[in-house]
Amino acid sequence: MQAICRAKFNVAFYRRSVLVPNIASVFFECWNFSTAALTIIKRIDIVVATAFTGLGRIDIPFVHPDLGNDAVADNFRREVLV
Repeated sequence: MQAICRAKFNVAFYRRSVLVPNIASVFFECWNFSTAALTIIKRIDIVVATAFTGLGRIDIPFVHPDLGNDAVADNFRREVLV
């Protein structure tokens, strides 16, 4: 079994045609880069849209009042003590 696997995997190191795999590799790298960039742009758009929909409300503050101090640590301590 090992001899068969070694023979098959060893052939993969020595390609007979290098043009097609190299072009495919470049294509998929560009594809991954573009989908990552589009994902970042989409998430930024969602955050901006959420911020704009929340700006019209006057009954709640846009920035949380506990943002200036260490609110996360204080809330964590309160939950641990409870």
